[in-house]
Amino acid sequence: MAKYFTLSLLRMIKKTIVLILAVAHLSSSMGQIKTLTVAPLGLVNKVRIKYEQQLHRNDWSIGTYLNVYYAYFQGVRVDPFVRFYFFSDNLKGLYLQLKLMGGIYQSNLVYKYYTSTDTLTTKQLTTFNMYGGGPALGYQWYINDKIPFDVFAGFNLNKMSAPKMILKDNQMYDLFDDVLWYSFGPGSIIHLHIGVGVRF
Repeated sequence: MAKYFTLSLLRMIKKTIVLILAVAHLSSSMGQIKTLTVAPLGLVNKVRIKYEQQLHRNDWSIGTYLNVYYAYFQGVRVDPFVRFYFFSDNLKGLYLQLKLMGGIYQSNLVYKYYTSTDTLTTKQLTTFNMYGGGPALGYQWYINDKIPFDVFAGFNLNKMSAPKMILKDNQMYDLFDDVLWYSFGPGSIIHLHIGVGVRF
């Protein structure tokens, strides 16, 4: 299972990087602004790379985030997005972002069985998917017209496909790690982001 999961992750990462490079190459002759950023504060549990491409209608852009998680929840997630900039036509200033999310993860999930006097705990190595999306309100500005800083706050609505219950010793154990997933994990409902990178 671990080998299959690793191969699936590598394929997904490779396809996403190829797609980003292809879009960047095809748009290089169009003259629109493009940015590439990373999220340094997220390095505690992941690497997040964002590519953004200005559209012909200059107050709109499209792009994607590539998130590679390597802590408790290991996996990869791709977040395609669209942005509308309220007061600027060069990917700068206040914007509204709408995104979709899809990913594959593996984790040794914790399940618990509660009795009147005790709580039993077990773990199960689980590979699962997630999907969802959500809005965000943000602000992007530049240093020396070349280094973008991107900050936003928003929320995510998402669903993880891991089993909510498992059967062990004729007892039904309830998933416990969904609390961690939706509060501080890749599926966290509140989504904060700080990115820095390059404009080209």
